[in-house]
Amino acid sequence: MKFQFLLILLPLFILQCTTGRQHLYSEYEVEGNDCYAMCLIPQRNYVEVKEFVIYIGDETKEYVDITPYKIIIQEGGMKWEKKLEKNCVGNPDDCLVWCKVNIPEISRDVKILNDTIQSKNFEILKIEYPRTVAEHYASTKVVCQPDVTPELLHKIQLKLRAIGYISREKNVDQLDKKLSSDIGSFQIDNLLPSGCLNFETLEALGISLMD
Repeated sequence: MKFQFLLILLPLFILQCTTGRQHLYSEYEVEGNDCYAMCLIPQRNYVEVKEFVIYIGDETKEYVDITPYKIIIQEGGMKWEKKLEKNCVGNPDDCLVWCKVNIPEISRDVKILNDTIQSKNFEILKIEYPRTVAEHYASTKVVCQPDVTPELLHKIQLKLRAIGYISREKNVDQLDKKLSSDIGSFQIDNLLPSGCLNFETLEALGISLMD
Protein backbone atom coordinates (compact mmCIF):
# COMPACT_ATOMS: atom_id res chain seq x y z
CA MET A 1 0.00 0.00 0.00
CA LYS A 2 1.41 3.39 -0.98
CA PHE A 3 1.06 6.60 0.99
CA GLN A 4 1.83 10.04 -0.39
CA PHE A 5 3.98 12.42 1.60
CA LEU A 6 5.19 15.88 0.68
CA LEU A 7 8.96 16.07 0.51
CA ILE A 8 10.95 19.19 -0.19
CA LEU A 9 13.75 17.91 -2.36
CA LEU A 10 17.24 19.28 -2.49
CA PRO A 11 17.67 22.39 -4.62
CA LEU A 12 19.59 21.56 -7.73
CA PHE A 13 21.74 24.04 -9.55
CA ILE A 14 23.12 22.96 -12.92
CA LEU A 15 24.36 25.70 -15.15
CA GLN A 16 23.96 24.83 -18.78
CA CYS A 17 24.87 27.74 -21.06
CA THR A 18 22.56 30.51 -19.86
CA THR A 19 19.91 28.33 -18.23
CA GLY A 20 19.63 27.01 -14.69
CA ARG A 21 17.44 24.68 -12.67
CA GLN A 22 15.17 25.84 -9.92
CA HIS A 23 14.50 24.16 -6.60
CA LEU A 24 12.72 20.85 -6.97
CA TYR A 25 9.55 20.18 -5.03
CA SER A 26 7.97 16.77 -5.38
CA GLU A 27 6.25 13.91 -3.61
CA TYR A 28 7.76 10.70 -2.37
CA GLU A 29 6.17 7.32 -1.86
CA VAL A 30 6.57 4.94 1.04
CA GLU A 31 6.73 1.24 0.22
CA GLY A 32 7.15 -0.83 3.35
CA ASN A 33 10.15 0.64 5.15
CA ASP A 34 11.58 2.32 2.05
CA CYS A 35 10.94 5.70 0.46
CA TYR A 36 11.19 6.59 -3.23
CA ALA A 37 11.21 9.92 -5.05
CA MET A 38 11.71 11.15 -8.58
CA CYS A 39 15.36 12.20 -8.81
CA LEU A 40 17.35 13.54 -11.75
CA ILE A 41 19.51 10.77 -13.22
CA PRO A 42 22.57 12.27 -14.98
CA GLN A 43 23.46 11.61 -18.59
CA ARG A 44 25.38 8.37 -18.96
CA ASN A 45 27.75 7.45 -21.77
CA TYR A 46 28.73 3.85 -22.33
CA VAL A 47 29.92 1.47 -25.04
CA GLU A 48 27.78 -1.40 -26.24
CA VAL A 49 29.88 -4.29 -27.57
CA LYS A 50 28.36 -6.72 -30.05
CA GLU A 51 29.99 -9.94 -31.23
CA PHE A 52 29.35 -11.55 -34.61
CA VAL A 53 30.41 -15.04 -35.72
CA ILE A 54 31.45 -14.52 -39.34
CA TYR A 55 31.71 -17.50 -41.68
CA ILE A 56 34.87 -17.26 -43.81
CA GLY A 57 34.83 -20.70 -45.43
CA ASP A 58 33.42 -22.10 -48.67
CA GLU A 59 29.84 -23.19 -48.13
CA THR A 60 29.97 -25.32 -51.32
CA LYS A 61 32.53 -27.61 -49.70
CA GLU A 62 30.89 -28.11 -46.30
CA TYR A 63 27.42 -28.15 -44.84
CA VAL A 64 26.89 -25.09 -42.69
CA ASP A 65 23.88 -23.18 -41.44
CA ILE A 66 24.53 -19.56 -42.32
CA THR A 67 22.46 -16.38 -42.45
CA PRO A 68 23.21 -13.42 -44.74
CA TYR A 69 23.48 -10.32 -42.60
CA LYS A 70 24.41 -6.67 -42.91
CA ILE A 71 26.58 -5.52 -40.03
CA ILE A 72 26.59 -1.84 -39.20
CA ILE A 73 30.23 -0.93 -38.65
CA GLN A 74 29.50 2.74 -38.00
CA GLU A 75 26.06 4.06 -37.24
CA GLY A 76 24.94 7.06 -39.25
CA GLY A 77 23.59 10.25 -37.75
CA MET A 78 24.49 13.79 -36.83
CA LYS A 79 27.01 15.08 -34.31
CA TRP A 80 28.60 18.35 -33.30
CA GLU A 81 32.26 19.00 -34.12
CA LYS A 82 34.55 21.98 -33.70
CA LYS A 83 35.79 23.28 -37.03
CA LEU A 84 37.93 26.16 -38.16
CA GLU A 85 35.85 29.06 -39.45
CA LYS A 86 36.42 29.99 -43.09
CA ASN A 87 38.51 33.09 -43.82
CA CYS A 88 39.95 32.98 -40.31
CA VAL A 89 42.30 35.86 -39.54
CA GLY A 90 44.55 35.74 -36.50
CA ASN A 91 44.73 33.01 -33.88
CA PRO A 92 43.11 29.82 -35.23
CA ASP A 93 41.94 28.92 -31.72
CA ASP A 94 39.73 32.01 -31.81
CA CYS A 95 38.09 30.86 -35.04
CA LEU A 96 36.82 27.48 -33.90
CA VAL A 97 33.05 27.10 -34.22
CA TRP A 98 30.69 24.24 -33.46
CA CYS A 99 29.24 22.69 -36.60
CA LYS A 100 26.67 19.95 -37.05
CA VAL A 101 28.11 17.32 -39.38
CA ASN A 102 26.60 14.26 -40.99
CA ILE A 103 28.11 10.89 -40.08
CA PRO A 104 27.63 8.36 -42.89
CA GLU A 105 26.60 4.82 -42.13
CA ILE A 106 29.26 2.20 -42.84
CA SER A 107 28.09 -1.39 -43.27
CA ARG A 108 29.44 -4.76 -44.32
CA ASP A 109 27.60 -7.74 -45.80
CA VAL A 110 28.62 -10.97 -44.08
CA LYS A 111 27.48 -14.53 -43.50
CA ILE A 112 26.67 -15.40 -39.90
CA LEU A 113 27.59 -18.93 -38.86
CA ASN A 114 24.70 -20.12 -36.70
CA ASP A 115 26.43 -23.23 -35.30
CA THR A 116 30.19 -23.17 -34.70
CA ILE A 117 30.21 -26.97 -34.27
CA GLN A 118 29.61 -27.28 -38.01
CA SER A 119 32.79 -25.51 -39.07
CA LYS A 120 36.06 -24.06 -37.85
CA ASN A 121 36.07 -21.55 -40.68
CA PHE A 122 34.85 -18.54 -38.79
CA GLU A 123 36.12 -15.42 -37.06
CA ILE A 124 34.71 -13.37 -34.22
CA LEU A 125 34.08 -9.75 -35.07
CA LYS A 126 33.60 -7.34 -32.16
CA ILE A 127 32.14 -3.90 -32.81
CA GLU A 128 31.80 -1.13 -30.25
CA TYR A 129 28.82 1.20 -30.46
CA PRO A 130 28.87 4.40 -28.38
CA ARG A 131 25.62 4.91 -26.51
CA THR A 132 24.19 7.80 -24.52
CA VAL A 133 21.33 7.74 -22.04
CA ALA A 134 20.07 11.30 -21.68
CA GLU A 135 19.44 12.74 -18.25
CA HIS A 136 15.97 11.89 -17.00
CA TYR A 137 13.89 11.60 -13.88
CA ALA A 138 13.45 8.19 -12.30
CA SER A 139 12.15 6.72 -9.06
CA THR A 140 15.09 6.48 -6.68
CA LYS A 141 15.41 5.15 -3.14
CA VAL A 142 15.76 8.16 -0.84
CA VAL A 143 16.22 8.78 2.86
CA CYS A 144 12.80 8.91 4.51
CA GLN A 145 11.93 12.18 6.21
CA PRO A 146 12.12 10.83 9.81
CA ASP A 147 15.65 9.55 9.10
CA VAL A 148 16.97 12.96 8.04
CA THR A 149 18.20 13.64 11.57
CA PRO A 150 20.72 16.23 12.79
CA GLU A 151 23.12 13.33 13.42
CA LEU A 152 22.90 12.20 9.77
CA LEU A 153 23.28 15.76 8.51
CA HIS A 154 26.36 16.23 10.70
CA LYS A 155 27.94 13.11 9.16
CA ILE A 156 27.20 14.40 5.67
CA GLN A 157 28.70 17.79 6.48
CA LEU A 158 31.86 16.27 7.94
CA LYS A 159 32.39 14.20 4.79
CA LEU A 160 31.67 17.08 2.42
CA ARG A 161 33.89 19.44 4.39
CA ALA A 162 36.77 16.95 4.25
CA ILE A 163 36.65 16.88 0.43
CA GLY A 164 36.15 20.60 -0.07
CA TYR A 165 32.43 20.93 -0.73
CA ILE A 166 31.65 22.88 2.46
CA SER A 167 33.46 26.02 3.58
CA ARG A 168 31.58 26.95 6.73
CA GLU A 169 33.05 25.46 9.88
CA LYS A 170 29.91 25.03 11.96
CA ASN A 171 27.45 22.22 11.26
CA VAL A 172 23.76 22.93 10.86
CA ASP A 173 20.97 20.72 12.16
CA GLN A 174 18.59 21.22 9.25
CA LEU A 175 18.76 20.66 5.54
CA ASP A 176 18.91 24.34 4.66
CA LYS A 177 19.39 25.87 1.22
CA LYS A 178 23.20 26.09 1.53
CA LEU A 179 23.65 22.48 2.64
CA SER A 180 21.25 21.30 -0.06
CA SER A 181 23.31 23.16 -2.65
CA ASP A 182 26.56 21.62 -1.34
CA ILE A 183 25.07 18.13 -1.52
CA GLY A 184 23.77 18.88 -5.01
CA SER A 185 27.22 19.97 -6.17
CA PHE A 186 28.73 16.73 -4.88
CA GLN A 187 26.01 14.71 -6.63
CA ILE A 188 26.52 16.45 -9.97
CA ASP A 189 30.33 16.16 -9.87
CA ASN A 190 30.09 12.44 -9.11
CA LEU A 191 27.31 11.63 -11.60
CA LEU A 192 24.87 10.69 -8.85
CA PRO A 193 21.08 11.08 -8.85
CA SER A 194 20.45 14.65 -7.75
CA GLY A 195 17.62 16.77 -6.44
CA CYS A 196 17.02 14.41 -3.52
CA LEU A 197 18.88 12.88 -0.58
CA ASN A 198 19.30 9.35 -1.93
CA PHE A 199 21.15 6.26 -0.77
CA GLU A 200 23.59 6.34 -3.69
CA THR A 201 24.84 9.67 -2.37
CA LEU A 202 25.24 8.31 1.16
CA GLU A 203 27.13 5.31 -0.20
CA ALA A 204 29.45 7.56 -2.22
CA LEU A 205 30.18 9.48 0.98
CA GLY A 206 30.76 6.28 2.95
CA ILE A 207 27.79 6.88 5.23
CA SER A 208 25.34 4.27 6.49
CA LEU A 209 22.10 4.85 8.36
CA MET A 210 22.98 1.81 10.49
CA ASP A 211 26.14 3.44 11.92
